[in-house]
Amino acid sequence: LPAPPMLADDAAVKVLAAAAGVLLAVTLGRRLLAHAPSRVRRVTGQLRQGVAILGDPARYARSVASLQLAGWGCRIGVAFAVLAAFGLPATVQLAVLVVVVGGMSTLVPATPGGVGTQQVMIVYALHETVSTANALAFSIGMQAGVTAVNTLIGVTAVMLIFRTVRPWAAARAFAAATRR
Repeated sequence: LPAPPMLADDAAVKVLAAAAGVLLAVTLGRRLLAHAPSRVRRVTGQLRQGVAILGDPARYARSVASLQLAGWGCRIGVAFAVLAAFGLPATVQLAVLVVVVGGMSTLVPATPGGVGTQQVMIVYALHETVSTANALAFSIGMQAGVTAVNTLIGVTAVMLIFRTVRPWAAARAFAAATRR
């Protein structure tokens, strides 16, 4: 058998400390869950339900991953179309970059919807391809357009759910339903 790899003294200490930390976290986590109130147990059960689909990879691919892939395809298609509409170089690579940067801008929610953060990140991501003014105009236009379309779809869905053609009546019915 080959000899085990030799670790520097401080590396061995770090590995042992990490292993002890993981063991301690697992032990404390199990004890906390054993004595947790019913609400925490309920949330844990819901989390288990949420990841249960991962236990059947074929079903996950059919019913989850395929829809996620279609959603990403639609987002990339919209970014491609908006790039072209603003007269910017419309390539699949730039469209993917715009979608990824847009998603990253909402990781740390500094502002609602990533407004401002998204513009800064897109301007930076596109700085070698287009001018700052064009990248900023594109980013603002795309975010405003996507927000408007999403709002329209959401209001239409609420109106359909509450069977009314009056948006304010649907909004009041939605607010009343969420208070229950």
